[in-house]
Amino acid sequence: TFLFGSTPPRDGTTAAEAAQICAKFVARSRAHASDGFIVYDIQDESSRNAESRPFPFRRTIDPSEYAQHFPPASGKSTVLYKACSEADEAAFASWLDGAQRRNHHTLNLVGPSSSGDTPRISMERAAALVNERPGMAFGCVTIAERHLTKGT
Repeated sequence: TFLFGSTPPRDGTTAAEAAQICAKFVARSRAHASDGFIVYDIQDESSRNAESRPFPFRRTIDPSEYAQHFPPASGKSTVLYKACSEADEAAFASWLDGAQRRNHHTLNLVGPSSSGDTPRISMERAAALVNERPGMAFGCVTIAERHLTKGT
């Protein structure tokens, strides 16, 4: 499977602007034989890396809001990459409600950028909440280098 990845536009982008940005991205992707798309949820990783960034971190719109534009614009599926950063189960469940309303069925869950980040919903609990929802599925990413240095 070959997926093209995109990040959501900056926070404050309207739905109409997001749809237009998506349409341009999809049009450019037509030159390649992709099977679908993945929309990434980016997070501030300053707690993981003390080095200064070459540019400031900027928040983006919710990836589920942006990703909803891809299937109608392309006729292809979209995987939603989700950084599980909600403070608790209720907040994550609320986010899942919104994702389902936007017809997302396939998630890729990732945890916090650093073990020192503010306590958040555990990956185990986030996965269980996704599993409880009919028609939703998830995968996960493990960054082996991070676990190797920690010995986990």
